Amino acid sequence: MASPTVSSVAALLLLMSALDACTALPGGAPFIACSSLVNMRPLHWRPTEKDAGESPYRMVQDKEDFAPGDSVNVELYSEDDTTFKGFLVKAVDERGNQVGHFSSGNDYQPVKFCSGATHTSNAEKKSVRMVWQAPAGKSGRVHFV
Repeated sequence: MASPTVSSVAALLLLMSALDACTALPGGAPFIACSSLVNMRPLHWRPTEKDAGESPYRMVQDKEDFAPGDSVNVELYSEDDTTFKGFLVKAVDERGNQVGHFSSGNDYQPVKFCSGATHTSNAEKKSVRMVWQAPAGKSGRVHFV
């Protein structure tokens, strides 16, 4: 039989690991979230799945066509004041390939090795405005997913 001290330590470690799982990724999505392996699905402990038709969130961009070095303003927002804590947005071209990069902002940060942007904290938000930068040697059309 284990001593009370060993049992207490084991219980404490189990509790700490559960708490860590509940508070994971408050500083943004990892770069692996942009890969085709996870297809931009949340890597949370228990992500909730909802139908696309139920989403109160919208994303708008000030232009679709870009020239080399252009900036595109992107806004993710709630239509009905529903808040969100985290997000991942990725820029893709007409063929679905990642393109360009996001600049850094107060409420978002670029995702390394990806054309995406993610949250910088898990504070509740109603909207986030981001700036995407087109690559220097390419023009075309950009979509945000």
